[in-house]
Amino acid sequence: MVMHPMDPASRLRAGVEAVDLETLAGQWRSVTLTLTAPRPPMLDDGPSLAGRVRGALGRVLSDWAKAGDREAAMADHLLFGPLYPFRGRLPVPAPYVVRAGPAPGGGLCIQLTLFGFALRWAAVCADALVDGLRGGLTLFSGARVRARLVPDALEINRREALPVLPLDAGVALCFLSPLAVMTDGALTTNGVRLVMGLANRIGGLARWQDLSLNMDFRALRAAAEAVEWDAGALRPVHWVRYSSRQGRAAIPMTGLTGVLTARGPLAPLAPLLSLGAQCHAGGHAVHGMGAYDPLPLPSG
Repeated sequence: MVMHPMDPASRLRAGVEAVDLETLAGQWRSVTLTLTAPRPPMLDDGPSLAGRVRGALGRVLSDWAKAGDREAAMADHLLFGPLYPFRGRLPVPAPYVVRAGPAPGGGLCIQLTLFGFALRWAAVCADALVDGLRGGLTLFSGARVRARLVPDALEINRREALPVLPLDAGVALCFLSPLAVMTDGALTTNGVRLVMGLANRIGGLARWQDLSLNMDFRALRAAAEAVEWDAGALRPVHWVRYSSRQGRAAIPMTGLTGVLTARGPLAPLAPLLSLGAQCHAGGHAVHGMGAYDPLPLPSG
């Protein structure tokens, strides 16, 4: 793997090794910061929670950047700044995702995962996330009132590869947060559209790994079309998020929750769906949307 001692924009544009999906999974670098904390009374832990956690992180990084902290300024730029151009009109996705929700046994579990060379700023992001939660998380979307979260544990898990799941017979994609795959401005349950959107997303994120994705998109579409998709267990959910960086603008959000099942010859899709389990699928991934657990289904 070639490492480039240059600024992020130049590094993302640099000529890099082209690999297939399985090789990309084998060379995938990430770090996940996991915090657990007691759940404050009256806190809404629904689909807006991850976005509110992201807002707390961004608030602290922005404040530290304005105070002259160079590491915080770069992290703020990479996570919250304008996206870099990628292929045609597609931008390189931001190199992180956020997850937040109830923890097993009570309390809250909050995760921030950074991809590829964005790991360079893991330490300042961890400090900013802890500081942001201690400074207070809004009780619900749009609220002025904040509740202080004092993390009782911080775990840092670095990975140098992602295993490809054996999906010989089928898979249930159990969505932990709403999925937003759109067609003509409307939600769709089309599994093929999900796969092709995920391929574009992972192709962009590969650049943060100092790699590029060599993939036959026609063959991938044909593989997705050969699978039997069952979206009968997906249900719509709606909420509103507020962006402090856009003058507290109210932004309507919508997505699908539940389980999307696929049966058939899934081997060509297994690396993509395995990567997607960490990267999230669909739109607004940095706001926590599109998180899923892939559960292999038994044959028969």
